[in-house]
Amino acid sequence: MSIKNNFNKDGYVKINNFLSGVEFNNVSANLHKELNKSINSFNFSNIGGYYIGNINVNPGIYATKIWELLISSKLDDLMNEIFNKPINKFSVFAAGNLNFPGKGQQKFHTDGNFEDKMYLLSVATQDIPAESGPTEIIPDFHKSKIPYWKFILSKKIKKKIILKKGDIIIRKHCVWHRGTKNKSKNPRFLLTYLLFENSTDLKKNFSNNTELIFYNNFFKSDLKGKLKEFFYVKFGFIFSAYQFVRSMFL
Repeated sequence: MSIKNNFNKDGYVKINNFLSGVEFNNVSANLHKELNKSINSFNFSNIGGYYIGNINVNPGIYATKIWELLISSKLDDLMNEIFNKPINKFSVFAAGNLNFPGKGQQKFHTDGNFEDKMYLLSVATQDIPAESGPTEIIPDFHKSKIPYWKFILSKKIKKKIILKKGDIIIRKHCVWHRGTKNKSKNPRFLLTYLLFENSTDLKKNFSNNTELIFYNNFFKSDLKGKLKEFFYVKFGFIFSAYQFVRSMFL
């Protein structure tokens, strides 16, 4: 089966060892050196998502450098194969996800509205084995808009996306997925580029900033956001029950 057929069937496709070589290894090493330095000096208490252990990161210049390596590794050919259009037809925004040791268990969700034309291209700058909190995906639930209650009651096949350094994964935003618990002793980082199709204002948010910026993930950092995050972590069954009932009336 072709890459495009696999992508359409499962909602995602994984390409092994798409990036490699000395330059990629050096950029990845510098990225993680800066990441560890920033983690040790940053106060995360005011960041929404820290309690659950899953926050967002702006990777700055490292995202720019790895994007250049993706382009030189013929990302354009891959995009044409999957989408029948080159990468310059997409708006691209760099982001990243940080999963802390002993934390990170999310509930299944999708990103954005079903009608959005958004894709996520993730690059493994480190090995992400099963114990490091990899993304877990439900294949074949992306082809139609499914309310939460119906998703919960449906029979599902769960698949953890194990990545080796240099692997990439491209997925549709409407694929049901979740971050899993990081059972290792080290933070897990995943660099991701958000690709927006049919944008009238094609652009990139890349920067030359060497300093990494941490920001909210699911939850806001105000009191309401912190309370919501607390219930999400400590009383997840109540949170899920609320979503279940609410989705029946949407």
